[in-house]
Amino acid sequence: MVQYTVNISEDKKYLVADLKQCRQHLDRLLLVRSLKSSSSEIAKLTLERESLNENMNKILIKWKEEWKIILSFIPDFMTKILEILESNSNGIINVEDVIFGMTMEFIRCVTLCISPKRIGRYWPTDVKWLPRIVEWLEQCLSLDKCSNWSNLYVLALWLSSAVRTPFDLNRFDHEIVKSNDGTQNHTMQHRIDYAIRSIVTDHSLLPVVHLLAGGFYSRPDIIRTSSRLEQFVGLLLQKLQNQSTVYEQVCCLRIFATLMKVVDRETIHSLVEQIMEPMFDLVKSEHELIAKLSIKILGRSALTRIRPRLFKWRYSCGTRIISTPKSSELKEIGRSSLYSSNEFNIDQADDNEEEEFDIEDLPTNFETVIQIFLHHLNHQSSIVRFSIAKYLASICSRLPYNFSEEILTYIIEDLCSEAQDDTAWHGACLALAEFVRRGYVRIDRMKQIVDVVQRALFYEHIKGSFSLGTHVRDSAAYICWSMARAYDPRLIGQFVVSHLAPLLICVVCFDRQLNCRRAASAVIQELSGRTQRFPNWIDVISRTEFHDLSLLEHTYLELGVHFATYDEFRSSIIQHLCVNKIIYWDPTIRRLAAKTLGLICGKLNFSISNSEDALKLLELALGPDLNGRHGSIQAIAHLIKYDNKLDPTDVKIESIIQELTVRNLFVGIGGDLMRESCMLLMKEYFRRQKQLPNSSLEYKTTWINLMLNTLTTETAFVQDQIIETVPAFIEITFNDASTCEPFLKTLVSIIENQCVQYHSISNICRSLMKLNLKTLSFEWLKRFVEAISNFINKVFDNPLRNSETVADAISTMVRLIDFNSELWSLDLFQILIRCLDDHTITNKGDVGLFVRIAAIKSIDPIDNGLLSKLDSHSLLRIIQLITSEAVFHRKKSFALSIEKLNLISKWKNLPNDVLPADIIQILNNFGSIETCSNDMDEGWDKNVEQYKQLLKLFSCDRLTYNLWPGIVCVMQDPGFQSSIKLIIRYLCELKPLEREQVLKTFLQFFRDHSKDIRLSIPCLISAKQLLLQVPTTVEFQLEIAELSWMTCHGSLNPKKYIFAIDVFCSLIPLETEKKNQNLNNSFRYLYVLLGHRFPRVRSYTATELFTSLLSIDDADHMESLFEVTEILQQTDWLNLEDSKQSRVRISNLIKSMSV
Repeated sequence: MVQYTVNISEDKKYLVADLKQCRQHLDRLLLVRSLKSSSSEIAKLTLERESLNENMNKILIKWKEEWKIILSFIPDFMTKILEILESNSNGIINVEDVIFGMTMEFIRCVTLCISPKRIGRYWPTDVKWLPRIVEWLEQCLSLDKCSNWSNLYVLALWLSSAVRTPFDLNRFDHEIVKSNDGTQNHTMQHRIDYAIRSIVTDHSLLPVVHLLAGGFYSRPDIIRTSSRLEQFVGLLLQKLQNQSTVYEQVCCLRIFATLMKVVDRETIHSLVEQIMEPMFDLVKSEHELIAKLSIKILGRSALTRIRPRLFKWRYSCGTRIISTPKSSELKEIGRSSLYSSNEFNIDQADDNEEEEFDIEDLPTNFETVIQIFLHHLNHQSSIVRFSIAKYLASICSRLPYNFSEEILTYIIEDLCSEAQDDTAWHGACLALAEFVRRGYVRIDRMKQIVDVVQRALFYEHIKGSFSLGTHVRDSAAYICWSMARAYDPRLIGQFVVSHLAPLLICVVCFDRQLNCRRAASAVIQELSGRTQRFPNWIDVISRTEFHDLSLLEHTYLELGVHFATYDEFRSSIIQHLCVNKIIYWDPTIRRLAAKTLGLICGKLNFSISNSEDALKLLELALGPDLNGRHGSIQAIAHLIKYDNKLDPTDVKIESIIQELTVRNLFVGIGGDLMRESCMLLMKEYFRRQKQLPNSSLEYKTTWINLMLNTLTTETAFVQDQIIETVPAFIEITFNDASTCEPFLKTLVSIIENQCVQYHSISNICRSLMKLNLKTLSFEWLKRFVEAISNFINKVFDNPLRNSETVADAISTMVRLIDFNSELWSLDLFQILIRCLDDHTITNKGDVGLFVRIAAIKSIDPIDNGLLSKLDSHSLLRIIQLITSEAVFHRKKSFALSIEKLNLISKWKNLPNDVLPADIIQILNNFGSIETCSNDMDEGWDKNVEQYKQLLKLFSCDRLTYNLWPGIVCVMQDPGFQSSIKLIIRYLCELKPLEREQVLKTFLQFFRDHSKDIRLSIPCLISAKQLLLQVPTTVEFQLEIAELSWMTCHGSLNPKKYIFAIDVFCSLIPLETEKKNQNLNNSFRYLYVLLGHRFPRVRSYTATELFTSLLSIDDADHMESLFEVTEILQQTDWLNLEDSKQSRVRISNLIKSMSV
């Protein structure tokens, strides 16, 4: 077997294993083919055919994006395939053969992976295959195409390569066929021609039929000896005119496009007129592919009618510059004049070209074609526009200067105007890029191209709730890239420094779309490498690599600020932010632009306070445009924060807010945006000035009312600002009792008033979390604590409560107590305990988790104002609840609980009588274990060590009971199989006495929570698993049965009965000292359940009892057991009367077994 030694990266070594499966697949086909009597193998292969083909398709399609890696394996595959096709025992291959079909299917999968065109080089060159392929293709055509389309696909593709043999096809003829008109048809030509005509409109063969037609009808012997090409073209035209389907039209057009490409120009010249005629109508089609192919045919038709020429003036442009002086002594001035002047012989060259170019060489409908191209440059499909751009440039390359100049002028002046839409701009930019890439634009017109680029790089058109223009900006970057590739650096260097560099920096830093930023980065690399005149290009390239542009925040706040340090870019960046981005339609961009502007001023110690930009910002702040108001106020706020040279009093913040309030702009659409920006402005003003402006009482009242009204908002981005503005306001007014105290009193009343919305209280609590508490007196701290505690007590058991608000409240309350421990009381401790043990479950899920996490976070042994007030019993209670939450193993609380337990164990003031020393050591060990991941979706492996340490806490009598709430919840969750195994393994490894003590605690816990809505079912499920997997005593088994019955008895929840039945039936097979003791004990409860009023309970009881009895090995009572199982099977347990009669019979039989 061939050894695969292709060099591939480490992360793709599994490619070898995949392709070895392909090789093994081919080896198996070859082996079956080589066997003379292999009917059984072929039958087996037929059954597996579909799955094998699907597997091969999955393997090869997986590597479609990295097809180059596959190429080195293709020759070996092709060798095996040819061996399979040659190894038939009788020398004849039937195309209906399963091996032949699977071989063709494999080749088709390979072509789908690397494309049909690329596989052409791997087909065998031996001419012996040509007759065979034609014969196989004819056989397939005689069968159902639906069942043989894979064979037709591969054979047509193979024939497209084999038909290119340099030998005349006549040598393969064995007989001459006469047509109806008496002419002689050579057999091979006739057979191939007939095959192509049969599949010409088969859409499933679209990727290959045009290759076959192009390869056959472009052969010199076909063109020379027959009129098959003309007949075939007539057939295609007839199909187009006969109102054919879209699929048939696409097939015909694809073949026409290939014929126009591969057939000799002189041969196809006579057919161009009739081919072009239907294209004028088809180009108007709404079908994207039909329009594209029609454009391609029109373009290639026009090119066949225009003789290729290379005009003299083009030698003075682009990479085509020919340096006449070759002496190394050429002076610099002479060299510079050679590259900077293009007017030396242009007029004379044009005159000579006019003499050489004959206008009669143009086709009669040439002008119509050009008009169609220019008209469809604004086509709705981008691929149509791109095709037009390419063919326009190719046609203009064969036209004299004045002709191509007219086309270029139309594109620049008519299509690149403000009146045109985004499709026209995109088409124009693509066309200009193709002109520039080929070097067809003279340098004296490059200034106009650069002007178009300047407008296109920032083109954006708002349409409804989205914007258009991404493709325009991308194509503008394509023009710049083409310019760098095609023109001499000394010709375009002047445009790079003065025009393109600042624009490209703005695009690469501030464009909203990632692909546009990366396109601009590619242009920068190209211009820098070729011209080396891009300012600071080494630093720019290193900071604008492909992956560095992924995050918009990074490009704005880091790259934009950094590049502004360069004088060449600073003014363009600031102007672009102030003019374009501050008023941008996307609020995220406005926020980033405003912050970037502030950071630039702060980092560079640069001020725009006296510039026109600052005046424009103040004008926009009170303007009619919502986007302008929002962005400009954001920018002013960040300038106040970062611009040290800006005097905040010059901003007149009070007049801005008063004007916006009078105009009622804080309500309705856009009100939240204005609240956000004004809160940011007030916050930065307060922090910068440390005092309120000297304004009237009316202004202060307006500010306070605005803040109070904003506290009621539930919009996230407004909340983020108000919770920082309120603390800033309190900190600068705490010495002004007339201003601060009424505001604080209002905040307290909002918390005490239960009629307000919950998010208002949440905003106040979050504001207090950010407040410097030194600004509040003890009386105010006490009032806030009392208000928050009363709020928690009132809403804690309310089913309509907002758990996030309760979480904010408990965090704030504990922070206030930590700041001043004199606020501590026993009632507050009870509130904290309730929050740590909050397991409220609603239709939204475990909403109590928010409260528990907030309560655990608030407990900080380092800032120990609260913990220092607790006695040993209270500390132990907190540790018990945190431990229970840790064992509960929930996604967001597991790592946090582990961390808090570790910190508490290391707290230097922890009383010695809270926990034993060995337990303290276990908790200390959490710090030496790598921090576990909060993402439980990544698997349990990362948290195994932490969980093992937690299970060791079973050895502490003070914590054992509190471990069981979390343990039973884990054991009932099928998603925690790994942790369940750890629990079972730990219990099994315990010493018998220790295990008995732990299980005894479980019984106590089960008894206490047998009627608990949340924990009763988890207890039943855990009881079953303990019985089946952990060694237990008879006493434990008897008590488990009693507790299970206690849990389900009288319940209206059928699930409790189901899980209790599982427990009872799990007890039956367990061995005891007294024979059948568990059977008799469990059947006491099962007897009642066999006659339960719920049919589902009766049926499930009978099924599980039947399964359990089968596991009893009692040779003395086999007949009774057999009779009981027969009754269980034959009784209709959905019928209550039959069920009651049958359970009596079963009860009598079981009683007889205990005698």
